[in-house]
Amino acid sequence: MWYYQKMIISNIINIYIYNITMKGFKFGFIENLIVAIFSIIGINVDKLIGSNLGLHGALYGALIGHTFSHMIAGYVEFGWKIALNMAIGCSMVIILVYIYFLFTEDKREIKYHKH
Repeated sequence: MWYYQKMIISNIINIYIYNITMKGFKFGFIENLIVAIFSIIGINVDKLIGSNLGLHGALYGALIGHTFSHMIAGYVEFGWKIALNMAIGCSMVIILVYIYFLFTEDKREIKYHKH
């Protein structure tokens, strides 16, 4: 009888330790993997769509990838309600960056880079 109790206690401790040490691992792995993929796509966006976005392509690729990664990894780790909130929060930053570039981008610089 004592053997089974000892085994149950050992399993409970192992599960507890696993949950403490691995909490957030799936989120971190999925999130960074998606950000890496979208960043690479963003860097190469000029080749993909034939425009000359340069660093803007990398920035928007990373921001959009970050949004998707938080949404997907958040869903896996925390559920759809928190994942939706994460995606909305990330989307607001994309809009703010776009507005920032609207007001700070020098029009001559944009014309200079277009071919």
